[in-house]
Amino acid sequence: AYTYEVAGKPKNAQIVELGPGRGSLMADMQFVWKHTMPIMNDLAVNLVETSEALRSQQKDTIKGSYLNWYYDVKSLPQKPLFGLANEFFDALPVDQAIYRRGVWRHRLVGIVNNAFDFIDGPILNPKELRNWNIEKKIPDFPEDSIVENCPQAEIIIEQLASRIAKFGGAFLVIDYGKAGNYHDSLQAVSAHKPVKLFQDTGNADISHWVDFTALNNATIKMGARFIGPITQAKFLKAIGIKERVEKLAKKCDVYGRRELFAAFDRLVGVHQMGSVFKVALVLPKGKGIPDGFISRDS
Repeated sequence: AYTYEVAGKPKNAQIVELGPGRGSLMADMQFVWKHTMPIMNDLAVNLVETSEALRSQQKDTIKGSYLNWYYDVKSLPQKPLFGLANEFFDALPVDQAIYRRGVWRHRLVGIVNNAFDFIDGPILNPKELRNWNIEKKIPDFPEDSIVENCPQAEIIIEQLASRIAKFGGAFLVIDYGKAGNYHDSLQAVSAHKPVKLFQDTGNADISHWVDFTALNNATIKMGARFIGPITQAKFLKAIGIKERVEKLAKKCDVYGRRELFAAFDRLVGVHQMGSVFKVALVLPKGKGIPDGFISRDS
C-alpha cells in the first residue's frame, strides 16, 4: 500500500507491464490485490506486447474487463501508471564498443571462417563517446576492453519516468543488472543452459546485463526519482518472503516442502538469482523509502 499512497492515489490510473510473457505474473498480482488491495483490480491493465501469439495466451491468463495491448510504451495513455518490467530490459538490443590501440571501435557481428563472429567496426565519433560516457576515460582502459550501450532502454525508461513525474504512479524494474556499462555481459541460453554466443543462432535466447546507472540517469533527467537497485534477495526478504515460505511450508507434505525451499533458494540464493537479479523503483519526486527497499536482514 505504501507505493500507492506516496504516489498520491491518483484517479484514473493504469496498470502497466512490459513484456508480460504468458501473463502469469500479472495474474498472480491480481490474486494478491484481491485480498490485500482490491482497488488495484479496478484499474485498466495495459500490456506492452508485440507478439500476437503471446497476446492470445495473456488474454486467457489475465482476468478483467479492462485489458488492453500496446506495441510500445509511447502509445500508453498519458495518465498515472503503476507497473513493472520483469526480465524485459535485458532482452533489448545492446551495442558494444571495443578498445583497440588507443581508440574505441564499434564491435560488430560478421562472417569469419564461414561462421558468425565479432569483428571490429568504425571508430566511435565524439558524440558517440559522450553518449556512451567514455570520452574522458580512454587512458584508463586496457587493450580489448568492452563497453555497452542500450539506447532503447534509456528511451523507454524516459517515457515511463516522464509520465510518473507528471501524473504520479510507480514503476518496478527487476532484471539481471550491473552498475555502469564497462563489461561484456552478452550471454546466450539454449535448453535452459548457457551456450556460446553463436553456438545455436536463431534458437538460443540472447540477453545482456542491464545498466542500472543508465536507467537512473535517464529517470532523473525526466524529473522522477530512482530508488535502488538492490539485490533481488534483499528486496524479497524485505517484503517478507521468508515468513511467507515458512507459513506455506506448514501446509505442505515433505515433497511439497522440498520443492518450496528449492524455489526459495533459487530466488534468493547467492549463487542463484538472489544476487545477479537487481530491483529498482521509479517514483515521483519526494522523500521516503518504500518498505521493499529497506533491508530487514542480510
